[in-house]
Amino acid sequence: MRVQVGTTYVESVGLISGRLGVTLADGRQTILLQDAGDFAVTRAGETVHIVAFDQNGSAWHFHGQVTFASSKVDLEHEYGQGSVLVTDGGGNVHLVFLTQPSKGQGASLCHQTFSGAWGKAMVISTHIRPDKWGFSASWDPDGFLHLAYTSHGDGHLLYRAFSTEQKTWSGAVPLVTHACRNPLFFPGDPLVLAWIS
Repeated sequence: MRVQVGTTYVESVGLISGRLGVTLADGRQTILLQDAGDFAVTRAGETVHIVAFDQNGSAWHFHGQVTFASSKVDLEHEYGQGSVLVTDGGGNVHLVFLTQPSKGQGASLCHQTFSGAWGKAMVISTHIRPDKWGFSASWDPDGFLHLAYTSHGDGHLLYRAFSTEQKTWSGAVPLVTHACRNPLFFPGDPLVLAWIS
């Protein structure tokens, strides 16, 4: 998997055969993690932020422009294969990730913010379909982080918003009350949400 980043210094971030690497604009490649299983990427101006998950479920944060600082992220919950990184208007980075599912209960969605250091993880919602494509998040310049996700069991599409000013999530709002999948936000004005019914 390769994600085009398109900063002045970084062309793309890719994961090939467990090796997470960055391709710089001048063609040089830098390997960041050898045993990666999954990653999410965003940018804050010219700074690229990557959260990668190794084969043991540990999370690693890499950030920089040409060279990358790295640190381990304490998720406080067992990672369950699915994450999104979003940058807000203040340059803060938001990680939304799925936990390992509980038997018959689905997974939980958690949220953690990086603003110079990682804050504590908070549970957004439980009983989530444990599917890495079962949720989507996007920033709105009005100061909200939008989240759409599918529920465990019935597959209904639900919506929540996080206020960066109040640092709280809204209650869940049902958008679709029949089975659906693969919600995806398309950032812009207006913000658009699509899904498969």
